[in-house]
Amino acid sequence: MKTEFLRSFGLTNSEINVYMAMLPLGTAEAKEIYKLSRVPFGKIYNVLYSLERKGLVNIQFTRPKVFQAVEPGMALKNLLDQKDRELSELSDRANEVELELGRLYREPENQNPFWTVMMDREPSAHLLGRVFNETEKEALIYFNKPPSINIDMEKKEQMLDQEQLAESFKSLFQRGINVRLLIEQFGEDMPLARQDFFKQFIDNDRFEIRRTKELTSPFIVIDGKKIIFGIWDPLSVDNVFIASIYLWNVQLARKLKDRFGSLWEDSMKVDI
Repeated sequence: MKTEFLRSFGLTNSEINVYMAMLPLGTAEAKEIYKLSRVPFGKIYNVLYSLERKGLVNIQFTRPKVFQAVEPGMALKNLLDQKDRELSELSDRANEVELELGRLYREPENQNPFWTVMMDREPSAHLLGRVFNETEKEALIYFNKPPSINIDMEKKEQMLDQEQLAESFKSLFQRGINVRLLIEQFGEDMPLARQDFFKQFIDNDRFEIRRTKELTSPFIVIDGKKIIFGIWDPLSVDNVFIASIYLWNVQLARKLKDRFGSLWEDSMKVDI
């Protein structure tokens, strides 16, 4: 775990091995470090100098040179600070690069729809998160109950991936995205589990929720351009999607958006 974490900052295997070998040494010369780290002696000085530039090693410029591992808390802070500087530099360049790339980009046309299918829970969740991240203005969501085949009745009213869905909604709101959610009519009263879930958003100006008696498959319309269709797994006891279909088709998306608007006008406000 620690090795993978350090590698995520761009450290090489040699740098990780050298730093790990130095931690119990206190101070040491290069020849001792190379023996413990098993990094070839011909590379050891380059690795140590690289670690010094990254804030993980201190150097005493004597003859011979003496090296000391920076205390882990400070070393990790130095790595994080370096990442922050890199991200800041990337952010400063992002607008310029966006303009350059935008000149090359061609948005899909109505007659050339693009689609992809994601199977199983994790890929579908990844797809939903990615499309939400690309949302610019609005998300129109129709969400219904899963099918009843082989479903444990005690689990039937649970929400799908509540925590993940909540984080997705919060991210949309923070970016100024409007979310309208239509849910299937549940009779006179909405299940308590869903009431508790929606209460955390009900006072948000970016969020609206209504109930409809119209029954259809779950779908999401993003910015009047993109559509996600959800397909329930009829054999699941955990209320999961067996697949998600992502479709970039402006013509169909606009028609579905118009139909969503009609359903919205005929729907009922949710009393939570």
